[in-house]
Amino acid sequence: MIKEHIIILLALFITIINLSGQSSFESGEIFTKIEGIIDNMPGSGDDDLIDPTAAEITDWESMLEDLWQGDIPTATTEAGLLNYELIEFADNDGEIYYVLQSMEINGNYWGTYVFNPNSCQTNLIIQAPHPKRDSNTGDEGIHVFETVGASIFMLAGTHRCNSPAFSTCSGTTGACGTSGQKFRSSDMAHTTSSIFQASHELIYDIIPDAYVIQLHGFKNDSSVPLFILSNTTTISPSVDKLSELGVELVSVDPTWTYDIAHLDSSLPLKGTTNTQGRYTNNVADPCLSYANFNAGRFFHIEQQFTIRSSMVGWDKVATAIDNLFNDMEVDNFVLDDGHYSAQNMLECDAQITNSANLTIKAGKSIELNPGFEISPGAVVLVEIEACGN
Repeated sequence: MIKEHIIILLALFITIINLSGQSSFESGEIFTKIEGIIDNMPGSGDDDLIDPTAAEITDWESMLEDLWQGDIPTATTEAGLLNYELIEFADNDGEIYYVLQSMEINGNYWGTYVFNPNSCQTNLIIQAPHPKRDSNTGDEGIHVFETVGASIFMLAGTHRCNSPAFSTCSGTTGACGTSGQKFRSSDMAHTTSSIFQASHELIYDIIPDAYVIQLHGFKNDSSVPLFILSNTTTISPSVDKLSELGVELVSVDPTWTYDIAHLDSSLPLKGTTNTQGRYTNNVADPCLSYANFNAGRFFHIEQQFTIRSSMVGWDKVATAIDNLFNDMEVDNFVLDDGHYSAQNMLECDAQITNSANLTIKAGKSIELNPGFEISPGAVVLVEIEACGN
């Protein structure tokens, strides 16, 4: 094992990935930006969501790949053809974000997606599929995203009950007023015919060793813990980082309580019909099939209202997540163009393709394990640099 504690250049030259382009420009507070989108989001029963066609999903995926590769001009053009705007957003704290936002005129409301090209914890994806029905989870989500330096934030585009049409996926709910109803097609956690699902699948596959934090909420209930944590299955994972998160939550606030679905299958709100969770757990048909494997990488976090009611609770949740994911391990992946970063330590034994231009960064140390390999022609910058708070 090679440990490096100084800046190392692993190529004859450096190619800087240019993230400038013809995208729109805004500045201010990213939290305020997303808060405004949530406040103006179409509500229950409004029937605003326009389901994407198969061709539009394909075009969206192509656009996301170009955005991930840093081709902002192409991604901007592609987004416009899908009635989306790609915004370069300069936050007051110095961070630059890229925001995919539905255009106001003839909006299709497929969701809002925020990318941090210089994230401190590249393997973290934060999601809020029910920002209106599970009140404050959207605001909490962007706060957690910003605080922990995650790579991507995914926000649903409407209330989960916006559409009168039903999802074809398995499961029932009483969230839209009638107990035992099928999920609505506007419920982003329970449909696969959506841009939200397509984005989840593509992004999860692109990011090395990705973990998904999906925030949910339920009403205060003294009969169950404050948090119900799940990997969306009652099967135990081989590496149980979800239990570690529970420990971190209680470490942040000793008055908090939690339970975990694969340790107590009697819990409610386990999220077993969640289509993003099913995909992450390697289900071939996430719409209709339950998981028979637990990858341990999808964190379905149900919170009582007392937790998510104010920024006090959001800060504590963010701290627990931050403490758990300070380190990143890139194991047995072939890395492409991009930026891979950890707040503290990054451990890597991946192969770098001969077409790659990428940066590997950590705040304290980088360990390049046996098996780490750079193909001829690849350009890699490895650096130790303070990251985040």
